[in-house]
Amino acid sequence: MADTDTRTSAVTLFYSYAHEDEPLRDELAGHLKILERRGLIRPWHDRKIVAGQDWANDIDAHIAEAELVLLLVSKDFIESDYIFGVELKQAMQRHFERACDVVPIIVRAVNIEPEDAEDLHFLKLQCLPTDLKAVTSWPNRDEAWTNVAKGLRATVARIRERRPPGSTSPMTPALPAALPGGALVDIPPGTDPVLDGIVKRVVGHIDEAEFERTGQGVIAWVCDQLARETRTLIDLPDQKRVLWVDDHHENNRHETAALLKLQVEVVLV
Repeated sequence: MADTDTRTSAVTLFYSYAHEDEPLRDELAGHLKILERRGLIRPWHDRKIVAGQDWANDIDAHIAEAELVLLLVSKDFIESDYIFGVELKQAMQRHFERACDVVPIIVRAVNIEPEDAEDLHFLKLQCLPTDLKAVTSWPNRDEAWTNVAKGLRATVARIRERRPPGSTSPMTPALPAALPGGALVDIPPGTDPVLDGIVKRVVGHIDEAEFERTGQGVIAWVCDQLARETRTLIDLPDQKRVLWVDDHHENNRHETAALLKLQVEVVLV
């Protein structure tokens, strides 16, 4: 049975992107996996279309149902006639009707000037990351995606809060079963490739840190334990922040990278 509580129904999310930026879409999906695991978002993109489906109608239907549309802006995004003629046109129309939120995300550097907003209306919207610095231009890619994820977390919360009482997002499925305390039931490794990739990279950063310090990597059974603990951290409902006091932060880059993969904000002092 679908949820009828506006506080628990997932926000339907649509990715609008050029296929040249598919690896960047996957990176963003990984950083939003925490929200997906908590049942806060239900994302969709055109790679989920299976053989035999009418892809154009399927895309139109999902844009029409989306409460949140993410525009992954790059040179190839702006160059795509299909995106501008179909996806963007429909998404912006729904945005102006207050039927959905549209958030542009600058994923690769592209020349955009203030006067361009007169023709590219999506540029009048609040964009991410902060200060419109393209994701791929950040020295640390995970910091860029964490900046984007924090902005989207606030957007998702706003969408859920403004729903009329008793409303649900379109086609909202029941949420995964939960354990006492609100943690989601663990998904076995191999079931979710994106989640598995996050866990693998977090454990990898910790292994690299151990190797730099001792000359030996993390032993196998500890890696397994780290993987289980990483999955537990992903399920924690609250956003975390770490205050790291150290006069040689460069020695902790692997640990910092692991925390950023989990959307844990690291404040260095």
